[in-house]
Amino acid sequence: MKLLPIPLARPPLRAAMIAVFIAGAAAGPAIGQTTVPAGWVEYASVHPGGLVYTAKLDSGARHTSIHASGIEHFRKNEADWVRFRLRADDGTVGNLERPLVRTSKTRDMTGPLIRRPVVRLAICVGNRLGAVEVNLSNRRGFNHGLLIGRSYLRTKYLINTGERHLHKLNCPDADEIAARVTSDTGKADGK
Repeated sequence: MKLLPIPLARPPLRAAMIAVFIAGAAAGPAIGQTTVPAGWVEYASVHPGGLVYTAKLDSGARHTSIHASGIEHFRKNEADWVRFRLRADDGTVGNLERPLVRTSKTRDMTGPLIRRPVVRLAICVGNRLGAVEVNLSNRRGFNHGLLIGRSYLRTKYLINTGERHLHKLNCPDADEIAARVTSDTGKADGK
């Protein structure tokens, strides 16, 4: 039996495959390079305000969601803003005003389409602080008032589903830093 040689990919196809590989590598860090292990539940602080939550880290959720009450829409400097109240695990209340980034549309398993305001907040887990878009929602009845999704986790943490509280909160000057990364426009200002 004569074996036929397996042709290598043609040069244009090979170049395309290399481009796809490079683009994939640029899209995010390899596991272990910049990501660190985290438990499926971690302490997290929300800024501005420094309110501390026992947060669920959920790789199945695309976005971050926080329990908010008293949500009011208003106009400020010719832009749409949202005023809302957060209550940390220890009962501390924070009354915040943030620019409206967008309105998300979601549907839970049992009901109609729900519209939720989305604002930009800074969240600290361990010693890593990052600005992220957060859905303001009614999470009453859930075990965790703060659910941190992939948009925050993807370059920071690899979730160990068998562990809890692997990190102690350590984000000094977080409110000052948060003011720079969540400017009044709701976008990072690059500082």
